[in-house]
Amino acid sequence: MRVTKAADSVPVKVVISHENITALKLAQEKLTHRERELEQKSKRLEEANAALGAILRQRDKDRKQLEQTVLQNHRVKVLPNIQRLKSISQTAETAGLLVLIEKGLQEIASPFLQHLTSLGTTLTPQELQIAALIREGKTTKEIAGLLNLSAFTINFHRRNLRKKLGLTNTETNLRTFLLSLTD
Repeated sequence: MRVTKAADSVPVKVVISHENITALKLAQEKLTHRERELEQKSKRLEEANAALGAILRQRDKDRKQLEQTVLQNHRVKVLPNIQRLKSISQTAETAGLLVLIEKGLQEIASPFLQHLTSLGTTLTPQELQIAALIREGKTTKEIAGLLNLSAFTINFHRRNLRKKLGLTNTETNLRTFLLSLTD
């Protein structure tokens, strides 16, 4: 039953109508039920979001702790042995290799390689090694001598690096670009 006041009637008049509102009531109940479900889902999503945030914070904390452990082990266990090897009488070739090993280990401890590989390009191990040496300021001739390769091969890798890093047909210096990838 529905009661409605008639508009603009001097003595108040009421219109009473009888109609079946079962469908309306069912729709209201269904809507109320859906609203409760939506609130529950929203609450679960907020809880999941909070849990994911906590997991990400813990992951970052664990990553930093692992980096610190690796750096500490590097300083305490590896570098002293390399220094001892350098002090032993050696040939120029072994001295060069020891310098490369030491530089490589330092690069592992530095975020440079991570920055370089995160650019979305796939660099070969040789290109990564040459990029690190270019970043240090080594000339093509010096790199060729250290790696026991020809200057032509080093120039080939330099061109590939410029191409893969999107530096072809630009005035950007390769070393300057690589230096910009520091921490």
